[in-house]
Amino acid sequence: MWRYLVVGAAIPIWGVFGDPKTNIANLFWRESPTPWEAVDGVFYPNRADLSQYVKVDGFHDLNACRKWVETQARAHDDPSITVGDYECGFGFIRGYPGLVVYRKTTR
Repeated sequence: MWRYLVVGAAIPIWGVFGDPKTNIANLFWRESPTPWEAVDGVFYPNRADLSQYVKVDGFHDLNACRKWVETQARAHDDPSITVGDYECGFGFIRGYPGLVVYRKTTR
């Protein structure tokens, strides 16, 4: 009986004070976006100056983000991405002025 009360109380507390979506995502989709997460792409034309970038939000998967990055690299005359850099982030957690935090970023 006590076990059920503890579990019954723990789940709502986890929902209020924790982050169930992120916890479940980290458990089952450690290296890839979940079905409910969008992928955001950021391309930096010059890896020495990360203040300049092109960003697109809302890709359906990592492959779409990577294809967009290839297009950006060709448009900036860097098809091998030797001068620039990029990242694909998913699992938006929170945003700050000038900074976005994701559950995972990958190339």
